[in-house]
Amino acid sequence: LEAHEDPDRYPDLVVRVTLKERILFPSGKADLLPGADRVLHEFAQVVRPMPNDLMVEGHTDNIRISRKLPFKSNWELSMARALSIIKYLVEVEGLSPTRLAGVGYGEFRPLVPNTTVDGRALNRRIELTIIRKRKKSPLSLPEPAERSPSGPQPAAGRTPRPAG
Repeated sequence: LEAHEDPDRYPDLVVRVTLKERILFPSGKADLLPGADRVLHEFAQVVRPMPNDLMVEGHTDNIRISRKLPFKSNWELSMARALSIIKYLVEVEGLSPTRLAGVGYGEFRPLVPNTTVDGRALNRRIELTIIRKRKKSPLSLPEPAERSPSGPQPAAGRTPRPAG
């Protein structure tokens, strides 16, 4: 478990938590391992009282997916893993789905070159990003238009129709 700020990569970032694949998922799969819930529960306990939005990012190494697996590419696997984390946080931990978004980067955003076993292991990860709360979050719906106490106003130059 690793947490650090990266203001150049994420200007709105508060903190990013990096979880290694081996504690969350079996190789080539998106189903959570037994015990992954302990780490995710700890994360949920920390972020539950916060108003911040959360981004779940899936990353893989560049080793081709086996034809025997349900995923056709590392991209699909990384997105499925991000979705598994989101579903856990919403369905088990009760976090609001309006706070969560996910993305799968596959092998396309490695931390280090994929030229060694250790490098590939570092690149197989989930990053949980706590986004700085702004007045308008990129993950939230637009604010409804303000209404006057007497109801909606007609557009300029238009005459309202009488009710009834």
